[in-house]
Amino acid sequence: MVRDERLPEPDAEAVAGAARAACGRAVAEVTPVSKGINAIYRIDFADGDAAVLKAATFNTTAELRPEPYLLETLRDETALPLPEVLAIAEDGGPLGVFHFLLDYREGRQIRDLDGLSWSERERLVRAVGRHLARLHEFRLAETGAPVAADLGADDCGPLRMTDPGDGATPTFTTGDGVDSWGEVFASLADHPVSLVEQVQCGDDPGRFADLVPEIVAAFDGVADDVRDPASPTVLHRDFHLDNLVLAPEADADGGVGIRSVLDFGDPYVGDYRLDLAFAEDAVVRVQLPTADRAADLAGLLRRSYARERGIDPSEIVTREYHYYLLVQRCRWMAVAVDWDACDDPAAVERAYRSFVRERLAEIE
Repeated sequence: MVRDERLPEPDAEAVAGAARAACGRAVAEVTPVSKGINAIYRIDFADGDAAVLKAATFNTTAELRPEPYLLETLRDETALPLPEVLAIAEDGGPLGVFHFLLDYREGRQIRDLDGLSWSERERLVRAVGRHLARLHEFRLAETGAPVAADLGADDCGPLRMTDPGDGATPTFTTGDGVDSWGEVFASLADHPVSLVEQVQCGDDPGRFADLVPEIVAAFDGVADDVRDPASPTVLHRDFHLDNLVLAPEADADGGVGIRSVLDFGDPYVGDYRLDLAFAEDAVVRVQLPTADRAADLAGLLRRSYARERGIDPSEIVTREYHYYLLVQRCRWMAVAVDWDACDDPAAVERAYRSFVRERLAEIE
């Protein structure tokens, strides 16, 4: 759910006023952060501390509200490394729009996987598997945190909150009706599939035109094909490198130290495999190494995840998992590939085609 029209982003003076009002601290500097779809700013306080302010200029208040409350709850209930919520401005404060402040986490971010050694990529994959598993171990219905949960075992969909007005306890919910996970996934899948159907493929709008009918046919009736998860979990839906702040050095157990996980701006409740497939695409297949090496890393990610959760890795790759992988590949096929920057565009195209056909074969 987004606004009918994006709100103008507030200027630095207004943001500084909002930070002062929310935290009661003098502000030295405000810097816009060009990340995400809502307005985001780095706040440097006069005492040397730093924070991040996020304002609902694109999402509606109802859509963005769960993020800070969910972060507070996850910090209390899990071992997931998350920024501390410093303030939540339900009334909009000086900005006149819902916003919140988080402590700023210093660290590094990796955007060029090709710059990592094989051992570094393995450590990164293991760390991602562990931390994603820690998120999925969280159960809303079991939390004793200040935020309640109005969710049953079969509830799936976008995670929203009741309006906490007049001091009432805010409550997590997935909405008025109960949709099947298949119906929820069908709505999530519609956008990337429709992009591929439009064949928006960079320099060559016909590059994957021959695959489009098969992809569209594969998702016809997907709402009935995708089964409900046995135990729905809270999904991040964007567990990729831009949302991971890494420590400068490896952590004590030999992994890449993930200092913080960011951006819970659009959480859902559903099948854990969706998050895992999206993470696999982001940290393994986004630049598509050779098929054997990609398979090795994907297996490592799943084993790391399964070990942390105490499940059998063989449970992960179901028919649904191939649907989830295909959705992510559709996004890249449609809009995200810079073909001019590829060292060997023909090889990348062949890899995409091979990957898509493998997923289609598993779905049939």
